[in-house]
Amino acid sequence: GVIEDNLPHSFSRDYLSASRHQEGVGYLTLTVVVTRNVSERIRGFLASSMLEVAPGVYSGSRLSPAVRDRIWDVLNDWFSAEVDAGIVMLWYEPRMPGGQQVRVRGSPPLDLVELDGIVLTRQELLGVRGLREALP
Repeated sequence: GVIEDNLPHSFSRDYLSASRHQEGVGYLTLTVVVTRNVSERIRGFLASSMLEVAPGVYSGSRLSPAVRDRIWDVLNDWFSAEVDAGIVMLWYEPRMPGGQQVRVRGSPPLDLVELDGIVLTRQELLGVRGLREALP
């Protein structure tokens, strides 16, 4: 149709096809990608397949798992050329603790841990040993 012909990226055709077949089944969920210090190549790619709601923050409503995985595969492949960058992708996943799945590339490295059914991030604090030694 007219809408499909005017879409900017091939993922959009896949998205429309998946959303027609899986609507109401619970497979299509909001996906959010947050970026830090990424190249224009990655920003342009994400903007062509998702809505940029704030600088470096992208939202894709009702993305199928296949489309979400394809987006992540491209980001993962291109990430090796990035310097001091970070990408976080998250979406609703009822089988996971806290009800969400999180994928992370880059810095700062995050360690995701479950505590009483809640997913938390754990990071090593830099200089904590020196701070403890400096305290009276």
